[in-house]
Amino acid sequence: MTANCPSCQNEVQQPIKVWSIAGELDQKGSFTEKRVALYRCDRCQTKFPIVAGSKRFRIVHEAELVLLKKKAAEGEVLAAKVKEMSEKIQLLMAELENVKQTLELERLQNKRDELRSEVKHLRELKEGFQQELSELRSDRWKK
Repeated sequence: MTANCPSCQNEVQQPIKVWSIAGELDQKGSFTEKRVALYRCDRCQTKFPIVAGSKRFRIVHEAELVLLKKKAAEGEVLAAKVKEMSEKIQLLMAELENVKQTLELERLQNKRDELRSEVKHLRELKEGFQQELSELRSDRWKK
């Protein structure tokens, strides 16, 4: 952990000492523990402290601690179930996409078959009209 000297702004790499200071208890039974690091500047030899981190603690009765641990365990179980359900949702979404693609393919194949049938019918009509036309032409020439 590094710090800048307040006197000359030099960057100091390592503290010469690190310790913890516990704050006073508040009405809820909580306190803050601060980690303090003491640095000495290599350039100007100034010593200066920096708060390197802090944590909040709460003093609880053993029964409450057991309850909190139980809730934490239940939270972990719920988190595992949520993860499992998320994975299942992803699998179902992929399966749904596959089903949609299959249905779209079937719809397009049915449409293709309908169009082929219609084209066949139109060709038959065309052949019938051409045959009638040739018969009319041949009758016309006979007269």
